[in-house]
Order: sequence, then structure tokens, then C-alpha cells
Amino acid sequence: MILHCDADAFFASAEQAADKRLRGRPIAVGGERRGIIASASYEARKLGIYTPMPTAKARKLCPNLIVLPCHFDLYERMSRLMFSYAYDFTPIVEQASIDECYLDLHGAKQTRAGEAAAKLQQAIGQSLKLSVSVGVGANKLVSQIASKLRKPHCFIEVEPGHEQGFLWPLENKWLPQVGPHLAAKLNTAGLRHIEHIAKTPVDELFLLVGNGAPTLHDYAMGNDLRPVVCDAPAAKSYGEQETFVQDTTDTAFILARLRAMTDALMSRVRQDGKSIRTITLRLRYNDMDEATRSASLDEPTDLEHDIYPLLQAMLNRAWERRVSVRLVGLRFTKIYEAGFCSVLPLEQSDIKRGRLHTLSLVVDDLRREQRSIMRGHDLWLSQHKHSPRQTLPKTRPVTDAAASVTNRVLRERPGSPQIISHAGRLAFPALNVKSCFSFLDSTLTIPAIIEAAVANDMPAVAITDKNLHAAVPFFQAAAAAGIKPIIGAELCCNKQRLLAYVQNVRGYQNLCRLLSHNNEACIHQALLDTYREGLIIIPADTADVALPEIRYHKPEDRVFFDIVQSMRTLTLLHEKHAEKRRGDFAFHPPGKWCERYSNTALQAVREVVDQCDFAFDFKTLRFPRYTPADGSTPAAMLYQLAHEGLNRRYGGEAKRHVTQLWEELSIIAEVGYEEYFLTVWHLLQECAGQGIGWITRGSAADSLVCYALGISNVCPIRFELYFKRFLNRDRMALQKLPDIDIDFAHDHKDDVVRLLLDRYGPEHAAIVGGFNTFQARSAFGDVAKVLGVAENEIRRLTEHMPWTDARHAADAVAVSRECDLVAWQEEPLRTALLTAGMLDGVPRYAKMHPCGVVLSRDPIRDQTPTFISSKGWPTTHFDMDAVEAVGLIKLDILAQGGLAVLRDTQITLGAQGKALDLQSLEVGLHGGTEEPVRTEPLEPWSDPGVWNMIAKGNARGVHHIESPAMTSLACMADVRDIDRLVAIVSVIRPGAANGLKKAQFARRAQGLEPVDYTHESLAPVLRSTFGVVAYEEHILQICEAFAGLPPGRADVLRRALVKQDRAKINEVKTEFMQAAKKRRRDAYSIAHVWDLVAGFQGYAFCRAHSTAYAVEAYQGAYAKHYHPAEFMAGVLTNGKGFYSSLVYTLECRRLGIGFLSPDVNTPADGFTVECSTALHGTPAVPLGKAIRLPIRVIKDLSEATLTRWRAEVARAPFSTIRDFCERVRPEGAEALNLIRAGAFDSLGGGRTEQFWRCMHCSRDLNTGGDWLFRDAREDDIRACFREEPTMLQMLQDELDLFGYTVSGHPLDLHPQVAWHTYCPIVDLHRYPNQRVTVCGLIIVSRSHLQQDGQPMKFISICDRTGIVECEIFADAYRKFGLNTIRYPVVQVTGEVKPFDNGAGYTLEVLRVEGGRTI
Repeated sequence: MILHCDADAFFASAEQAADKRLRGRPIAVGGERRGIIASASYEARKLGIYTPMPTAKARKLCPNLIVLPCHFDLYERMSRLMFSYAYDFTPIVEQASIDECYLDLHGAKQTRAGEAAAKLQQAIGQSLKLSVSVGVGANKLVSQIASKLRKPHCFIEVEPGHEQGFLWPLENKWLPQVGPHLAAKLNTAGLRHIEHIAKTPVDELFLLVGNGAPTLHDYAMGNDLRPVVCDAPAAKSYGEQETFVQDTTDTAFILARLRAMTDALMSRVRQDGKSIRTITLRLRYNDMDEATRSASLDEPTDLEHDIYPLLQAMLNRAWERRVSVRLVGLRFTKIYEAGFCSVLPLEQSDIKRGRLHTLSLVVDDLRREQRSIMRGHDLWLSQHKHSPRQTLPKTRPVTDAAASVTNRVLRERPGSPQIISHAGRLAFPALNVKSCFSFLDSTLTIPAIIEAAVANDMPAVAITDKNLHAAVPFFQAAAAAGIKPIIGAELCCNKQRLLAYVQNVRGYQNLCRLLSHNNEACIHQALLDTYREGLIIIPADTADVALPEIRYHKPEDRVFFDIVQSMRTLTLLHEKHAEKRRGDFAFHPPGKWCERYSNTALQAVREVVDQCDFAFDFKTLRFPRYTPADGSTPAAMLYQLAHEGLNRRYGGEAKRHVTQLWEELSIIAEVGYEEYFLTVWHLLQECAGQGIGWITRGSAADSLVCYALGISNVCPIRFELYFKRFLNRDRMALQKLPDIDIDFAHDHKDDVVRLLLDRYGPEHAAIVGGFNTFQARSAFGDVAKVLGVAENEIRRLTEHMPWTDARHAADAVAVSRECDLVAWQEEPLRTALLTAGMLDGVPRYAKMHPCGVVLSRDPIRDQTPTFISSKGWPTTHFDMDAVEAVGLIKLDILAQGGLAVLRDTQITLGAQGKALDLQSLEVGLHGGTEEPVRTEPLEPWSDPGVWNMIAKGNARGVHHIESPAMTSLACMADVRDIDRLVAIVSVIRPGAANGLKKAQFARRAQGLEPVDYTHESLAPVLRSTFGVVAYEEHILQICEAFAGLPPGRADVLRRALVKQDRAKINEVKTEFMQAAKKRRRDAYSIAHVWDLVAGFQGYAFCRAHSTAYAVEAYQGAYAKHYHPAEFMAGVLTNGKGFYSSLVYTLECRRLGIGFLSPDVNTPADGFTVECSTALHGTPAVPLGKAIRLPIRVIKDLSEATLTRWRAEVARAPFSTIRDFCERVRPEGAEALNLIRAGAFDSLGGGRTEQFWRCMHCSRDLNTGGDWLFRDAREDDIRACFREEPTMLQMLQDELDLFGYTVSGHPLDLHPQVAWHTYCPIVDLHRYPNQRVTVCGLIIVSRSHLQQDGQPMKFISICDRTGIVECEIFADAYRKFGLNTIRYPVVQVTGEVKPFDNGAGYTLEVLRVEGGRTI
């Protein structure tokens, strides 16, 4: 018999044995500094700690975990003592590892295996205080599995002849060679247990395992002929490795250590009288990933000097990832006798080798005698204390908010800026400054440039990026600071760097043209000659003009510049790269530059300044051109269309609204807006012709002209919309003209953009540019990569990092309960986190604005350069603020999912012969598909069933009103009419929600609190919102009604409140106070009305915007109420809602709708509705319909495979799996996922049979490299002893492939939870203000800050009866916040807090724990 002894949690147990204070406590070993748990005590394992686990995650799961460093001397001593007891029973002992050994008891005839095992466990336990598990069997395989089966401290003996009875019931993962990937494959094949593998023919098994099939089959049969080897075989290689105390990116240090290893290994080689020919370098990254590279010499050697030249190249080949190194090692193989490297000293080189060999032997002798002798790398290591050089940059706090980068232009459009003359000033101008818009090639933001220029008393500054992205904000900021701004750019012509400076308007237009060609690529001389008029062009490297290149502020900023350079070149911080710039690029005082350049060069640069007189025109508006087809003027055409539309909209009532129409038309005419209106009207006519629907949101819906033209579908008369929010004469005087924002279905947005680009062409239409800027996660991640942190480690750390700007990254991590503080304090993570703040708002790269399209009557490339985006569309260098500043008018083409859902619902119902007319709801008609059909008249938007659904908070899936906050507010306010719905769409926004105004609105709307208008003059303004400031135009209306403030200045205040611009708010406050006093308002009223206005800070909607969204939301709610299956299928198809697909499937189940698996013969790309009795798993009454998933949602199906499938299924249905595989030819992993998803179920056979059919078909199609034979018969499957997946296994597969379950309810994945012992969520309303305990699956989680700045969290949990929103305030969050990450299913104890109207509630959490088990 063979006995296998395996120590239980050896490293952790050894620590507990050595220190009795640790016994019985959760401890882990190895993770404090290295980030990975090497061993965890069983007390810790009960809390979910396992090996290997990141230390940060372990600390989240167990905050009281004791993490100890590794003490290898202790473990080696314990190991020797532990295994010494084995020799009391047999001399044949094989130590398999530091904590495992085999004992061969065949020769110990007098020793019974069971007694030996018991004595061994007892002796080790009593003397060493260590627990061991022991297995006894006829061979190594059985004894090893027996010892590991029931840890800890187990003993299992398998009698000879009973191996199969012991092994066969076990899962396949217990066999050697079976890792997680192979186990999943075997499970899908139905070979879940060892018995299945044993009864599968080897040639069939070969299809799964390849060459390992015979060995795996022998193991499954219980056969293992491996002997117990008590003496290790003679070494066939020489090796050494080193794990560094700290991860490093120091190449010099690593090379020095490799050379030192080479010295030590070669000394051993010579001592043994050997020589070697092959060298293998092993490298382990900080995320435990490894790489090895080998090199072979032409002849064997025993000289380290032959190895040295290979090390640098091998290290470069192995170190492929931008990740710091944890371990390096060398191994010498292909061992020869020393004579193989002997040569006759006939050549000079041979004589030199002989001398080196003699010298090496002398060095070996000296070192054996402990004499001090060093080679160059030994001296280098000694000087650096055998540690990597400090390569982390010094960080500095980021506190000055004014230093943050911004590309926001000044909000008030100025007149022509006053350029101050500096003719008499002798200061030096900086005309070659690179800004951060060089994209990771400079650290200078626009404010930093201006600050440095002012500090150095510079008369003029030019930024010379390879683009004009920063031209407008730079020009405005410089002019405001009294500095002459010069527009310039760097060009490349014939591989020569040139600096171009704009002299005049013509020069600016020509520079725009040059920069629009090939983006930043080199231009040809001919092109430069064509467009050089009005430009001063100077070689960048000339010494004739003083043009020092500036890329950072102070010399100490060089390290930060090196970081951004490394980010740009995707290299480590100190890694060399051809594109990394060397030299001094600091913003030095003028005196230093005057020392560097000649007087002639200094005079030349001043002459450049004098010749450049260009200034942006911030006055002229550049409307798009529109030419009416009938030859009339745009004004006449707009007049005609507006009046025709007014009559069409209002019929006999049209005359009542003519005056308002005339007023709007006159303002539109004053500003010359007619062509813009007609351009939008024409676009929407084309959209209507192509069946593309839209809604117009934003202030444009205030306009009666827009409504008459059909641009907007919201009646401004019915909803009392405020036209002055859209256009007013004061706003026109500031040239702050609004654009028209239009929403389209997300999958048609690009089609609409193409209509505009095709109609106007690239000369007159382009996409508005923008920038991707660094936020907290991206800034930390990119800096961490430069410092050598692995990408998967970065993802793990940032997974729970709060979303915030880069400036507040460190603060956000510090206050977040879900971010492990210990891990973030370790280097290099701490440095990366602090450095991230310096990247706040810095642009990473240029991109398209998500919705803005700019149209111009003049060529756009005369106003701004353009580049070609990834979509192939021309895109402006200017962002939306700069575009507006230079007078270009944009049109916002926006995308949303709600319109696509409504459209798809209508299409689905149309295929059923039902015509859903959502527009009819506006005029009090029915939608046309109600069942049963109703005949009584209705007011517009007044269906009681729809309002009941909204008021009860059941609008999940309905765009704009589905978030937990919106559904709760709908309950709180008992929303049962369109005006109240319009109000809450804006009340929920940050600007309106300040100061608990949501609860105030809800109480006042239901008469639970008296309405207070603050002042009687505001009653008409705030009547519809019960005295609550909810809409943006309320600011304008209050300022006008109470203080008589001009609309333009009130609009300035509105924008300042939205942006929280304190300086501008205080400026307008003074005007407000003075204007109010002129109206004889008393001081008390003035103060209170101002507080009312000032309390509205942050983003909010105008009423027109809210109205457009509220009408769309009502339509969505109507569709969901009457056609829940079709509507929810549309929601799942478009995937643009607030929630994950999991939440929407739960909503479907709540409504009595089940799900069907994907089917290869269902040729739809969207979710489809079928009549079915599929189980939904909730108490709801079955709807009789189910939603079938499309093939495309299966994970890891390539687009190429989906394209072939679409073509083939359209040609003919698939008859068999072989038919599918032959026609579609999926990859092996794709076929596996199709099987696991149930996509082949309609073709017959169980899942395991489907797998084998695919395997045989793949073999026959010769798509694999290890098939044994071809032309097998369709029914020739000899692996017939299989086990079909259980329901639980199928649900787990579905969760992995889809993110939610199909065959059953997601709670079916947690059968161990004692669900029956908890209060059902649906019954919570019965316990107002009482403490209850519920249990549910966490489906929504979001962090938040309380009003006092402390972190809190909202979670939504579900059981089979419903969903409840849980509020975890700061105190409870500090105590139990980690449990919301630790457990997917949580037990929540809290108080039911009913709303004031009793119509709903929230759960205020007191405790969060794991769910009770059965």
C-alpha cells in the first residue's frame, strides 16, 4: 500500500503552530506585500478566502484577516520535522513538495496502513501542532485523491480492488491533467464524473484530450504505475531564481542580477566538471503571468563570458508586456562533460578563452574561501545595496482648482478682443509652446501656459501643437490676460518640422486647409506652396529665430512629462523609446533664453510677433445656407410653412395663436434664423420619408414655430412653454443662440447624420469635435501601467473605484468602503493614485462629439481644420464651445433607446395584425390595440391603467422614468396626470433636487403640505410645480416677474447656476438685488426669493425638454401596460435602458413572461415573442407568452460566424447539427457555447449528444489538428455513458453566456438559501415603520455621497415576489458595506419607511449579511 501525507493549509498552520496567539483566528500568509494569498487557515477559508486570491479582495471579504509575510525558514524546518516521522514506518519516502510526501509500505509487512496513518497524524499533531490529511491506496493516484477529498485532518483508506468504486463517483476535476478548461469541456460532453471517462473509448476521448487520452483513461480506471522514488534523480540542469522584495522595472538591476546568477551557476558547472549549451531565462510579472525564452550556443561552454552577451536580448524577448517584474531565473540545460568545450590554443581567441577559463577557476577558489572579489555587475549591485533603483516619481498634491485644464471658452461672447501692444516691452515672447492638446506630448494646460507667461512678463505667446484644438480657448485666455495670442501650428513637410504662424485671416484659412490634409501626417511641398499665403513658416530647428520648444512648466515637471511620454509610447517609465523626447523643454525665465540665443535671433522672434495680427471674429454668425426650391426667400417660405402648420395643428382655433406665431417669426427674422429652421425642417421631412421617427427636446420645443413646422410634437400652448428660454432679444445681443436638439432611435442616428453630410458635403458640413479626457479610473490606470502594474491588477483595483474626476481620485478611494486602503497605500499604487490627479481633465485624444453636426454657408475649413474620424466623417478640430465662439451653428442629432423600443413594439404588433397608434394618445383617442376594446371617450393622456402602473412604481423599462429614483418619486407624488409627470422628469435632476425638493414637491402635489410661492408675484410662474423651482426657465421667469431683470442677464444667471460658477452668480446677484429694489421689493422678500433662485444649482431640464420626455414616457408606459411581452422584448433587443438585462428579465418574470433559449433556426437578431407556457418562476399569473433570445446574445460568437449563420438560415433551415456545422463552420469554442445555450435543442438530442455530434463533425471536416479518422457515420457515437447537465448546471451556463438565466428564475441558482424563512418583498408594505428582515439577490448597486459628504450606498434586491430599494446610510455602510460585495444574495434587516402618501416605501438598512442556508 502507498500512503500519501498532505499537510493542511501548511504555511498558515505552521504560523499558528509557531505562535499560539494565532490559533483559531483567520490568518493568511504571503499576501501583505506581494498582493497574493499563498496560504489561508481554515478559519479564513470559512469566510471565503482561498489560494491564490488577491490580498485586497481577501481583506474586503474578511476585514479582520491577519496577513503574515512568508517565513520560509520556518516552513522548511517544519517540513523536515514533519516528514522525519515518515521514516519510522518505511525507508521508502518520496517528498513530492514542501508539504506532501508518499510512503511505500509494501516492504513493511508488519505495518498496517491504517495504523501507520493514525500514528503519523497523532505524532505530527502532538509534537508540531500541525494537522495533516492522509490517504491510503494501492497507488499514488488513489492515495493522493484520498488525502485531499475531505480536508482538513481526514483519513481515507481505499482497499486494493476497490479503486474504481472510490474514484468513479467523483467529479472529473479530481483527476490529474484535468484543469478548469478541460473540466468544462468534459462536463459539456457529459463526462462529469470519473466513471464516465472510464467508460468512454480511448479513441473518442482522444477528440477531447488529444495525446493525453490514454493516460487520463488509465487514471479513470484507477491505474497508476508511478513508483515511489525516495532519492531525487541526478540533476539534468542547473538553475537559480530570485523573487524580488519589490516589483521592479529597473532593467539595469535585473541584468546585473542575471549576470550574478550566471556567475554562480557557471561556478557549479565547472565544479562538477560539466559544460552547458542551452540557456533559459524565466521571467514572472507582478500578476503571476510568466514568460520564458531560450537560446543555444553553437558549442558547449563553461564560461560565463559566453553567456553575458545573450542576457540582454533574451530579457528583451521575454519582457514583452509593460508590467513590472517580480521574479527572474536562469536555467542551464543540455549538459556535457567538460571535455566538450576544450580546444587547442591555435588561434588568438582560443588563447584568450584559455586565460579566461584559468581566471574563472581562480575566482571560484577565491569565492569559496570567502575572499572579496567583484566583477562590474557585482560592484553595481553593491553600490545600489542589491536593490532596484528608486524609479517612482515624486508626487505633489493637486489642490488649486484654477489649475485644472479646461477647454471651455468664456461663456459671454466678447466683442473683438483688445490686443494690448507690448512694443516697448523687452520681455521675451514664447512662440513654440506645446499644450496638452498635443496629446500626451506636453503637460501644459491652457491656464498653466497663461500663468507662466504672465509670471514671466511675456508680451506674446503662440502654441504650436500639430492641430488647432486649443486655438480658441487659448486665444480668449491670453487676450483676457493682456497677452498677445498668436495662432500657430507645427507642420511636417518632406520629413522636416516646420512652425507656421498666422499673420492674417487668409493665413488662418490656409493653415486650416494645411492641417485638414492627412491630419498630422507630412504634407507635400506643392501643397505647402499653394497655401502659404498669410503664413510665416520657419524651420523648427533653426538657430536664426529664438524658438525654444516648451512642453512643461518647471524643470521639476520633467518626471511628469516622462510619465505622459511613456503613456503615449506605451512603455515603462524608464524604458527607452525612439519617440521619447530628450532635452530641456521647461518654461524658463526670459533671461535664460536671452543667454542661449543671439541678439539677431531674439530680434527675429520679435519681428514674427509684430507681423502676426490675426484675431478671431467672435461677432459674425455663420448660418447654414438654405435655398427654397420654389425660388422664394427663406423668410417667405418659413412664413408660409408656419402658417400652414398652425392651421393644420389648431384648425379653427389657429387665429387665437397667430400673435405668438408672429412674435416668434419676428425674432427669428431679426437674428437671421430662418435658414436654420428650414434646414432642420427639410432634414426631418427626409427622415419622415424614410420612416425615421424623432422627438425634439430641449428649449426648441418651446417654439410655436417648431410645433407648426412639425419639428416638435409638443404643443407649447397646452403645456404653457416659455419661448424666451429658447430665443430672446437679450440673448441675441450676446450672440448666444441656441441649437435644436433632436432625438432619434439609436440605430438610426448615423443614418440621419449621413443625410446631412451627403447633402452639404465635406466643405459645408462636419461633425463637431471633442476630446476624451482623463477621469479618475483612466488616469490611475494609465499611470499605473507606466509604473509597471499589470492590466488585470488595475482592472481589479478600479472595479469598485468611485466614478469621479482625476483630481479627486485619491479622495474618492480614501472615503470608499469598497476600496482596500492597505493595497492603495503600497507602491507603486500609491504613487500612481497621487499622480493621477495631475491628469485631471487632460485630453487623451480627439474624437467626435456624440451628437453635434455643424453646418455653415462658408467653407468649414476656412473656420476650423477638420480631421477624419474613425467613422470616416470630417470632424472639426474645435469642440462645441469653440465652434459656438466662432459663430458656427450646430445641430444636435442625438440617439436614445426609448424611441427604438417604441418602434420595435409597433413593428412586432404590426406583424400580429395590430396597429398601435401612439400619436393618437395626445388627442384623447385610443392606441387602437386595447383589449378589451373601450368605447368611452378619454381625455388626452388619461388611461387609468397606465397611470396606475406609473404611480405604483412599475415603469421599469419605460425610458426616462424607470430608474429607482424616478419610480420612487412617481410613487411619492402619486403621479396620475401628464403635468405631474412632466414636473417629476425635471424635479429629479440635481439642480431641482437640491434641498430635499423632491419630497417637498411630492407632498405639495397631493395636498399634504401647503403650497408656498415665497412671493405672490411668483404664483403664476410656479403654479404647475406647486412652488418648487423645477425647470431652468423658472430662473428666467422668477428674475423677470419679481425683479424685472432682463431675460438675457437672467439667462446668464441660469447658466452660471448650472455650471456652479460662483463668481458669475455673485455678479448677477448684485444686479438682481438692485433691480428688485427698483421694483420696491422689501429686503425680506428679496433675500428669500434670491435664496429660492440660488438653491437651484446644477443640471436640470427646461419644461419643454421635460414635456417631450414625459410624453414619450407615457407612450412607453401605454405600450408596456397593454403589450408587456412585445414591449419588454424591444427593451431587451435595444439594450439601452437604465438597468442590466438581468433586471429586465426579472421584470418580465414579475409580469408572468417566461423565456426561451436561442434557436439556430430562428432567424431574428432581436428578442422575439412567442406563445408559450414557459415557466417564469414568480407568483404572477402566466401571460401565455415567452420571449426567445436571439443567437447574437450568446457570448463569444464572432461576427464572421453570425454573418455566415444569417446567410445560411435565410437560405434554408438547419436539419441537423452536422448540417449546421458544415454550412456555418463555427469554431470549437463557439459550437460549445451554442450547445450550452440550448441553441441546438430544436434539432433533437440531449446536450451531451449535441456535443459529440459537433466533435465528430469537426473531425470529419478536418478543422482540428488531432483527429484520428474521417467519414464517421452520423449515429456513430460510442461515448454513450454520459450524464446530461442538471438544471442548476444549465442555469449556471446561461448566467455565464447571457448574464441572466433562461430556463429558470435567477434565484434557482441559490437553492441553499432558506427563502421561506424571510418576509416576502411584496408584503413589506404591511409593516410600516417596523423592523423586518428580507433576503434577495442584489441586482442594482450604486454609491453616493450624503449631504454631509459621507459615503453611502443604494442597492436594489429581488426575491420571487418583487424588488425593493434599500438605503444604506453612512453608519450602516461603514459596518456592512463590504457585505454588499461579498455576497450576491444578502439578508437585509431594516425599517420600512413608508412614503408620506402611504403608496410606497423604501427600506432603511440596519444590517447586511449573507443569507441563511437550509
